[in-house]
Amino acid sequence: MLHLNLFHNWLACSSYIGFWGGLVPENALNPSKLESLLNAGVLGLKSFMCPSGINDFPMTNSSHIEEGLVTLAKYKRPLLIHAERIPDVSSDEELDGELDPRSYATYLKSRTPAWEESAVRDLKRAMKDTEVGGRSEGAHLHIVHLSDSKTTLDLLKDAKHSGAKVTIETCPHYLAFSAEEVPDGDTRFKCSPPIRDAANKENLWEALLDGHIDMLSSDHSPSTPDLKLMEEGNFMKAWGGISSLQFVLPVTWSHGKKYGITLNQLASWWSEKPAELAGQKNKGVYSAGVPR
Repeated sequence: MLHLNLFHNWLACSSYIGFWGGLVPENALNPSKLESLLNAGVLGLKSFMCPSGINDFPMTNSSHIEEGLVTLAKYKRPLLIHAERIPDVSSDEELDGELDPRSYATYLKSRTPAWEESAVRDLKRAMKDTEVGGRSEGAHLHIVHLSDSKTTLDLLKDAKHSGAKVTIETCPHYLAFSAEEVPDGDTRFKCSPPIRDAANKENLWEALLDGHIDMLSSDHSPSTPDLKLMEEGNFMKAWGGISSLQFVLPVTWSHGKKYGITLNQLASWWSEKPAELAGQKNKGVYSAGVPR
């Protein structure tokens, strides 16, 4: 079965659509299946380290990822990873069954930064494999929609410093909103990983400006309004995802002015870097004032 996702990053002023294939347990250990996807022209692969919410796109573990990278290395294409994994050890913030499902704080406690940290720690060997001389040299790991700006980001920075081929993106909703501002029952704000507190938001901006976060992505997950359960306002049952592709530029520019961002930085984060990730260096680049 083919698992295809639309290339969801905005490529500035460029009419272009590409596809990602899915890395799932069914094909992860079968190079010929992966090669059929890659030969069909997919830009790379994507996998989830936790349930995706879609039955025909099951989660992968680090072993699947390590083997999939070997095939990707031959084609020099990336693996995009939803890096959340339920920790082996229960969190100190384990949910109390009496907590209000309409409270955003309840959802936040159900999906702590420990999920992101656990996934990245589990990827340690896979990241090592992408270093020069590693069995997956030529491929690289791309962490989608990073939310935790603390331990998880530090682990990824260390991997980069050690020579691993790793890139990172975050999303405008993590840069524009904070958990303290999310109204109870307003499930439009539900996404995975969650929007975290104001201090975390400031740390994400700092990491983006310092170059530790490489690019931005909308990571929109559109759904029909009924799946958001707006009348019920139940964060624990509502579909997770913020439909935001049409707002990414104004949101980033409006909130980024506080940090002194430039149009050149926006073009890099939203166009040049995503195009490079997808192996389309001739897309999303400005030359002598003319977009290509």
